[in-house]
Amino acid sequence: MNDQSPFHEAVSLITIAAFLLGIGCYLAAHNNVPVISPALFWVAVQVYHWLPALASLRGAEIPYLVAAGTVGIAFYILALPFSPVLAGAIGNAMQTRANRMADRLKETREQNAAKQPVGRRYTAK
Repeated sequence: MNDQSPFHEAVSLITIAAFLLGIGCYLAAHNNVPVISPALFWVAVQVYHWLPALASLRGAEIPYLVAAGTVGIAFYILALPFSPVLAGAIGNAMQTRANRMADRLKETREQNAAKQPVGRRYTAK
C-alpha cells in the first residue's frame, strides 16, 4: 500500500502530467506537427518578449524547449488548484478499495470457519 496521502498523490499526478505534456509539446514542435508547432512557436515568441534574457541562449532547439517548458509550467500552475478535487477522488477510490478488501477478508474467514470441524478450532485461553 502507498504511504502518501491522497493530496500528495494528486500533486504527484499533476506534476507527472505536466512533465509529460512538456515532453509531448517538445516532440510535437520538433516533428513540426501542423497545428501544434505554430502555436508553440507563438508561445515561444511571447515568452521571448517577456524574458529578453532568453535571447542570449544559443541553439536551434532552444525555442522548442522554451515553449514546451512554458506549456508544462502553465499546466502545472493552472492544474494545481484542482489538486484537492483530485485528492478527494483518490481518497474515495482508496476507501472503496479498502472496504472491498475488508469484505473479501470477512467472506474468506467465514468460509474457512465453516470448513473447519467444530472440535479442531483454536480457542484462546
